[in-house]
Amino acid sequence: MATWVEDIVQALKNLGGQAHRKQILEEVKRIRKEPLPERIAEVIQRTIQDHSSDSTGFRGNDLFRKVGNGVWALREKGDVETLTRAPQHVVSSQPVLSAPKQKPTIPHNYLPPESFEEIANILRTIKQYRDYQHPDSSTWKEYVDEFFHILGFSTDEKNQRLMTLSLMGTNHTPKAIVCYIKPGENFEQITPGLEWESYLFYAAKFHQVEWGVLTDGLQLNVVHFKDQDNMQPSYWPDLDGIVCQEKLDTFCTVYKVFSFIKGYDGKPTGQGHQKKLQQGQKDGELAERHVLRLKFWGELLEKAKAKTKLHAKVSPGIENWVSAGAGKSGLGFNYVVRMNDAQVELYIDRGEAEWNKMVFNTFLQHKVEIEELFGGPLDWQLLPDKRASRIRFVISSFGLIDQDHWDELQEQLIKSMIRMEKAFRPYITEIVN
Repeated sequence: MATWVEDIVQALKNLGGQAHRKQILEEVKRIRKEPLPERIAEVIQRTIQDHSSDSTGFRGNDLFRKVGNGVWALREKGDVETLTRAPQHVVSSQPVLSAPKQKPTIPHNYLPPESFEEIANILRTIKQYRDYQHPDSSTWKEYVDEFFHILGFSTDEKNQRLMTLSLMGTNHTPKAIVCYIKPGENFEQITPGLEWESYLFYAAKFHQVEWGVLTDGLQLNVVHFKDQDNMQPSYWPDLDGIVCQEKLDTFCTVYKVFSFIKGYDGKPTGQGHQKKLQQGQKDGELAERHVLRLKFWGELLEKAKAKTKLHAKVSPGIENWVSAGAGKSGLGFNYVVRMNDAQVELYIDRGEAEWNKMVFNTFLQHKVEIEELFGGPLDWQLLPDKRASRIRFVISSFGLIDQDHWDELQEQLIKSMIRMEKAFRPYITEIVN
């Protein structure tokens, strides 16, 4: 898949070499045949500015020339295709900030200790969290924190913008410093005259780490430095698209970077993720919320076995959800627990948005009958901007934090799941894969 900068170059070629930013945006939309991020206009603008010496945000190859207010053109020098080709040592598959001249930070043949399948499961877990959050919500920062937790880091907030990352469940010194900005915020307005790399450099020096991260949860910038003049930045301007569309190949690159930040040497360990979690549990090395989830799901699944076979073969884990197949590919009955509430859901995702929406609408045609069988109203979420869809029932009385009420919450969840399966089963059997 082409990078954003490559698509912008092609768009300008198609438009005669010069066009207004809005025209470039529309042409990129036409060229890029995949689901687009909600903030694509910001991605396009930022990418252009990053690759133009006419912009104060210039950090990459000088590809674009500012002609007028909002009007950009291709620079008439060199081979554009050569200029847009990412340096081999850059780990990001997206446009890069710069082309460092020193030895690559991450060896080309570096491999994280986790398997491809384990990384895929980590991405799916992140996506599950993302599905419950919206960038405009007051709890969006919680999703950003959870993103790093799932990657294996504990977070320690230093102020409203800065937090350090340490290895989960250890007392080790911090590995990286993270600057969080709210979606829609402009970093240049937060710290006038100070670029984000320089800001993180001083923060990293103070906290004695070599890695800096800037993110709003939608985009991700990572930089490695030992001194201010020796930086190696990488960009993922559409991190949210990577997560929401489960772009595993690109996510593997992101995961590789954070695995390297942890200090792994890249040598296969032969120890899988689940084994590590089990060992971590024995050693008391899991985060508190993970220990709680593991205990909560263990209790719930044991109780559920006496009443339904639906999740009988499911093992407890540290995620905030457990899932069982509904008898048709792409359909799953999920239990979900958060700190303050919980839910049961029928999750629809076969990897094809068109199929997912078709199945959802098929169920929706029987909404009255299904809710009558269930015994109450359900929350029908088409999620038009996402690939997946879901139908859920939320229990808002208790959550994971309410340990004194776990028994009651677990009983409510099990009863609700039995009702949900009963309500949907007649219509699931009619779905044609």
